[in-house]
Amino acid sequence: MLQEWSIKFANNNIQCVLSTTYAPTTSTPTPTPTATATATSSSTQSFISRATGAGNAKNIAVSTSSAQWLCFLDADDIMFPRRIEKQHALAMSYPYEARPRLLIGSGFVRFPNDSTQFYTKWCNELKKDELTLQQYREVTVIQPTWFLARAAFDAVGGYELQPTQGTTTPIPSDLIFFQAHFDHNGLVDRVEIPLVMYRYLENSVSWKISRKDLLRVRLRALERRVLSCWNHFTIWGAGRDGKTVINELNKEYMIKCVGFCDVDENKIKRGYHNPRKGIQLPVIHFRDVKPPLLICVAMGRTGGELEKNIASLGLKEGVDYWHVI
Repeated sequence: MLQEWSIKFANNNIQCVLSTTYAPTTSTPTPTPTATATATSSSTQSFISRATGAGNAKNIAVSTSSAQWLCFLDADDIMFPRRIEKQHALAMSYPYEARPRLLIGSGFVRFPNDSTQFYTKWCNELKKDELTLQQYREVTVIQPTWFLARAAFDAVGGYELQPTQGTTTPIPSDLIFFQAHFDHNGLVDRVEIPLVMYRYLENSVSWKISRKDLLRVRLRALERRVLSCWNHFTIWGAGRDGKTVINELNKEYMIKCVGFCDVDENKIKRGYHNPRKGIQLPVIHFRDVKPPLLICVAMGRTGGELEKNIASLGLKEGVDYWHVI
């Protein structure tokens, strides 16, 4: 399909760059992770390829252009009419000096429309400030909708490359980039109306990435930007997620944790003890807790009780607490 389209593109003076390692099928290729080729109408041979990851493909695409704004579209998604116009207009509404730091997304619809309902609802309903405040939960501006300044892309240094070829060991390159964007004082925003149809594929490469690997990327960013500035903290939630978070922290940050808080009387009585990690911590009732806090209980899953309990303490998100799960 790529070969067929490369001819159509070439005939219409549109550059088409193949980012996979390739060679004629009559020979045995020696794969290199950054091999590229510019397709022309003479590209009629059959090729075999070795996947080098979506991040590498995007890096190569960006390297072929001097454009000051970048708009990404995955092959299995569909952008709606006027997407680029609306995202560019939002970018232009920012002061000139802020524009090089922008990463802009949009609302999206899922296909099939009943796939990943909880995530889709959460992501589409985030308020503007929550795009930053909830950055340690998930990617708050999903990659299929990204429209960003070339300067913001260059500040991060592009996408991190997966260590091996093929699709058996993918890395969360979008999450890594997103967190690095914040490391470089990046700004995030979005056009709230849907501008992309985001297709759900059960066998997508991204589903091969474990939840724990995704958590580790978020925790390293949390350590860099938050925990390094805190002298101590409490984890809200003594269940599976809270325990996983403390066990995945690097030791220098793990020892800053002074305990857990919860609503479950049984967990409060037991406390938390992990002899393998050398951790023994109390669990107290949330009403007795003092900030700062890491909230390790999923929102929207307790009939509003979690949100009501957090609000009752009069704390400020992004200062007194951060959501991690």
